[in-house]
Formats: sequence, structure tokens, C-alpha cells
Amino acid sequence: MTAPRFAALATLLASLLFSPGCKGGESHRACDLSDPACDDGSVCLALDGGDAVCTDVCDPSVADACGDGAVCDPLTTGEHACFVPVFVDGTVTNAEDGGAVAGARVLAADNAGSVVTRVAVTDAAGNYRLAVPVVRDAMGAPVAGTFTLRVAAEDYLPFPSGFRPALPIDATLGVAVDDVGYVTDNASTDVVLIGVPEAERGRPSVAGNVGGATPAGTLVVAECALAPCPFGYADADGGYVIYGVPAGDYTVRGYRAGSSLSSVEITVADTSLMGVDLAANQDALATVSGQLQIVNGNGQSATSVVLIPASTFQQITDTFVRGEVGPGLRAPQPGTAPNVSGAYSISGVPAGRYAVLAAFENDLLVRDPDPGISGTQIVFVDVAGVNITVSSSFKVTGALEIFSPGAAGPTEVAADATLMLEWDDDSGEQSYAVQVYDAFGTEVWQTTVPGFSGSGNPSVEYGGPLDPGMYYQWRVESRDNSNDPISVSEDLAGVFFVPTALVP
Repeated sequence: MTAPRFAALATLLASLLFSPGCKGGESHRACDLSDPACDDGSVCLALDGGDAVCTDVCDPSVADACGDGAVCDPLTTGEHACFVPVFVDGTVTNAEDGGAVAGARVLAADNAGSVVTRVAVTDAAGNYRLAVPVVRDAMGAPVAGTFTLRVAAEDYLPFPSGFRPALPIDATLGVAVDDVGYVTDNASTDVVLIGVPEAERGRPSVAGNVGGATPAGTLVVAECALAPCPFGYADADGGYVIYGVPAGDYTVRGYRAGSSLSSVEITVADTSLMGVDLAANQDALATVSGQLQIVNGNGQSATSVVLIPASTFQQITDTFVRGEVGPGLRAPQPGTAPNVSGAYSISGVPAGRYAVLAAFENDLLVRDPDPGISGTQIVFVDVAGVNITVSSSFKVTGALEIFSPGAAGPTEVAADATLMLEWDDDSGEQSYAVQVYDAFGTEVWQTTVPGFSGSGNPSVEYGGPLDPGMYYQWRVESRDNSNDPISVSEDLAGVFFVPTALVP
């Protein structure tokens, strides 16, 4: 065992045995991990050298259950006990000049996409420290805990949004720091925010609290007349903030599988609104179900289906859409690999209007773009407590695979780079249509490429902007001799970005 881990375990032991939150009953009695024999309300945890003691469990629903800076984290056995915290440290900067973004709200979501932390707010230098809940082994060491960040700040686009993904952070790889706990700090914990256009800056915000037993991660939307509308996410305590809300009338509504919340009507003028709280109610939830068909899947046989609140949905072209997936509103359940090949069902759906999308993730499958056949149109459903069977059977087909840039994730490119866009050849195509969009969903470049034959892969040199700090997504469609699309690249692939130009 490394010296840092010994040091961390010493700190761990202090938290376990001497935290004011522990009851003290059995906390010092020796036990055997193979036959714990601890009383109810305590668990056998190991110490350095192979010894172990019975230690009181804690209740994670009780605020400050452990006291003295310790946290109540789950064990692999299912109980919870008091430990030194696990933190994610990072910095939030702006894309314009790399300067610090102070006052940004940072949350972490688990691998199912649900926010599981309180909020951390960046300081004047853009730094934050966020405690994350991880599963511990009998030694108290982190053994499971992968998270993605959600970051929002006044006058900036939220992160993630559109085609910008949040990279997974494995908090079990953190370094033990004396008198602190475990700390994870790497490239994935730093976030660059893209500022909104000048005309949209200085707009008010809307803030409040989400009620109910499980408010964490609720998608809260200030629903407007023309989507996409402003949104934010609730933290583990239910608090939310929606930045950049233009003057006007809105219905503030919360979306999370298994939760029904009352909406609130508001009018935004020149100042921010506080106390816009969404109370839990007893309205019935619904199940949305239907069928899909995978045709010419290029070896792929399973996908997923999601519900996107229509108020966040944006259809940029016939084949390019984006929006926010309500937490838990996915088949299969969030955190499970795509496994839908026919029937699908999403339960616990709260009232609202949704776009139903199949293959809206990078699984090498896409919604069939051919407008000449049934099952290719985007379907909307209005949910109001009654189960719904989607009448259309979605057609899903193999994606047109992207090779470079952005095949496996966002690719960094230089502002003066000669950038070649390369993809897999389709069969029977007469031409390819290539489009590039910036982070605002604005098309910045497009071209048509003749049908490809011969060895290698089709490609084209990009001739559009490469602005420092900007993220882009390129998309390609194969087209037949009637200029109708045959297939298209994935909804979230093909992302590339230019590093921020730092001001001396």
C-alpha cells in the first residue's frame, strides 16, 4: 500500500471513530471481516494491518449525519458509514480569453444522469471543490463512483448542452490528501464555458426550490412560446437557477421520472426572480410505450429511446435535432447500455409535451432519415397522467460512421490547422452533404461531395471558421439520385474544438 493511502486511512480512521456523528456504542470493538458479528446499527470496517472494528452506520438522509467534516457514504455491503470526503476539484474558465468564471454553479451527475451532489460555486479564480458520494470498501477506500459535471453561469451557455458532451470523471482515482480526503483533479474536471452573444448578456435569472422526496437532478424549464427555452438543473437539496431568461411570460415546469410537480406561471421583467418553487403533487404519472424497427443496422441490434421536453427541443434540420433529456426518461433505464430492439417502455413520466426520439446517442444507429418511408418522422406526445402507446413504429438504421475528427469524443484542433473531415463510405450513394455547426446551432459551413468509389474513405477539406474557444460539430448525409438522404452521422459525434486564445 502506498504512503498516501496509509495517510488517508489514518484520516479515515479518525473520522470513523471520533466523528461527533457516531453514536459510540460499538465503535471501538474489534471484529472479523469474515464473520463480523457486529450489533445491528454498526458495520465491520477494516483498519491498517488487517485489524477491524465495529463502526456505527449513518443515515444519508440526515443532514450532517457524521459531523466534523466527514460524509455519510455507501459501502459495498449496502450500509452507510462516516468517512473522509471524496472531492472533485477543477476550474471553470471562459472560451473567449481563458479567464476565470466566478460564481458558476457546479453539480455532478451519476452514471444514470441524475444529479447527486449539492452545488459548488466557483471562487474569484474560477476554482471549485465539489464533494461527491462514492461507494467504499471495508477499508473506506473509494471503489465505485463515476460522474459527469453540469455547470451553469450568468451570460454563458450551460454545460453540457447541444452537442457538447460532459466527459466521465472516475472519482475512485483520486489522490489521498492529508487533512482533506481524496481529491480528483484532471483535465476532465476543468470546464470551459462559451459566452452567449453580447445582445443576450445581462438577462435576469429565475431561481427556486424543487419539492418532493427526490428533487435532485430535476430538469427545470422556463417554458416559452418558441423553443428551445431556458433551463437549469436542481441540486441534491432541490435548489435550481435558470440563467439568461428574456423578459416575457413563462410556465416554469420540472421534469424527472417518478416525480410530479406543480408548475408556476411567472412574468420576467428587468430583475431576477427568486423563490419560484415547484411543489410536489399527487398527480398521476404515466407510461409511454411503443415499438421500433432496426433496419440495415450494420451489425448493431439495440438502441435506446428518450423523452425530450418539447420546450427544450430544437430541430435545426430534418436530420439534426437536439434537446435536454429529462432525468430517468429513457428506455432502458439510465445507466444501462442500449438494449431496445423492438418494444420499449418508459414509466413514471410526469405531465408535459415530449419529443420521442430513438437512437439519440452514440450507438452507431440513427433515426432513418429517408422521408419517403413511414416511421421516420419525429413524434410528439402530450402526457397527462394517462398511459400512452406511440402509434408510429420508429425506423432505425445504421449510422454513417465518422472517422475524424470527433469519432470517439471532442477532438482538439489548432486554429491554423488544415482539417480533413473523413467518414465511412456508404453503398449506393450518389453524393454526400456535409454541414458544420457552431455551439449555438448556427451552420457555419457546408459543401457537397460527389459519390465515392475506390480504396480509402471519402473526405473533404474543411473550409469554415476555426475560432479560438469555439466548439463545432460536423455532420454528413449520404444521398441518393433524388437527393434524398439514405443515412446520416450520429447525433452527438463529430465534435471538434479550438483551444482558447489566452490573452497575455
